This record gives sequence, C-alpha cells and structure tokens, in this order.
Amino acid sequence: MKKASGFTLVELSIVLVIISLITGGIVSGREMIHTARLNSVMNDYIKYETANNMFQAKYDALPGDFDEASDYWPSDSYNGNGDGLVYGGTERTLFFNQLALAGFIEGTYDRTKQLAVIGTSRPEMALKGVVPTVFSSEARYEFTNTVVAGWAYELLLYSTYEDYDAYIMTPADAKMIDKKMDDSMPGTGKVVGYGKPGQACADSHALGDMLTAVYDVGSSSKACSPLYHMD
Repeated sequence: MKKASGFTLVELSIVLVIISLITGGIVSGREMIHTARLNSVMNDYIKYETANNMFQAKYDALPGDFDEASDYWPSDSYNGNGDGLVYGGTERTLFFNQLALAGFIEGTYDRTKQLAVIGTSRPEMALKGVVPTVFSSEARYEFTNTVVAGWAYELLLYSTYEDYDAYIMTPADAKMIDKKMDDSMPGTGKVVGYGKPGQACADSHALGDMLTAVYDVGSSSKACSPLYHMD
C-alpha cells in the first residue's frame, strides 16, 4: 500500500519562510518608493531655492518681479512691477519664465499664461501630477490655515492647476519632510504649509497655538500641501 504523499513540516516551514520573504520584500519595496517620492519633494524645494538665489545674486531682483526683464528677453518675458514681491498670476508665471530664460532651470514657460498648467506655465515637479506656484503673502500660512503676520516668499506644491484646496500628502508625510528639512513643527520654521479645513494637517486651528501645534499623524487623509519659505 502506497503512503500518501505531501509536504513534511520542514518543507512547509521553508515554503512559509519564502512567502514571508517575498511579502516583506514587496512591502519594503513600496516603502522605498514612497520615501523616494517624499525625497523628490525636498529636492524640488532645494532646486528652486537655489535657482532663485542665483537669479537674485545676478540680477538683484526676484524672478517674476524683475522690472528689467524685457531689456534682457524682449520677446520672451514681461516686466514685473519691481515692488519686491511675487504677487498675482502673471508674476507667478514669470517666476518660472525668468528662471528658465536666465538658464537656472530647464524648460520654456509661456509668459502670457496666468493659470498654473504643467508644461505651459509651470514645470513638472519630480512628484508627478503636482503643480508648483510661488507667491509673496502678507501672512505666513500654517498647516491649519491660521496665520502669522509678516511677508513671506513661499513655494507651494499642490495637485491641480490653481486649486489651492487640492492637497498632496498626509500629515505623517509632511512631518517627515519637515523633520528632515526643518524643525518638525507645522506652525514654525522654514517648512510650514497649507492645511485642508476640517481635515487639518496639524492638531490646532488656534493662532495662539501655532508654536506648540503638532502634526496630526494619526490622520490618513491627504490634508497637507507643504509651503517652503525661500527667505
């Protein structure tokens, strides 16, 4: 009489180990891809801050606000108003237009377009589908939509053109970026941001709590679009 064939306990153990290694490899691979995506956001911040600083050093003006741009690029750029701020759709477009014309970033950006459209008036960021804008604001926005008075020159990443209510990451992801680049605090420092009302990136909406607010890392909602202060 033949014995029933099957796996021994040793063989089953080996199979289970192989399955766990494959599963662990998939999870680790996903985590590595996710971390790389967040690193790409930080690289973009540094890239545009460096280009901005080089432009200011050469032309003694903010890109986009440069009021002598037409002297250098008469057919390809407009003058900003030279008030020391980047404000309004035209100057936001001219920020990238003039950086490219000066050779500090790649691409060609249409000076006539005010809406933020990838490939037309804005460059494509390393994080695919994310559109950048730059502006000087009378208030420094915090992740909970509260503000601190004082002019700020900021790079904002958001996910659709001219839609400031489109958010690109969770509070935990935003905290990771803030921790690597700044102070881990959503309401202070160089990395702050713009938070979705009702699904705040931070734990407080109160202006007085900004110095002690923390990221709402327990939330899985994409409620954050980081702001990066370039001055």
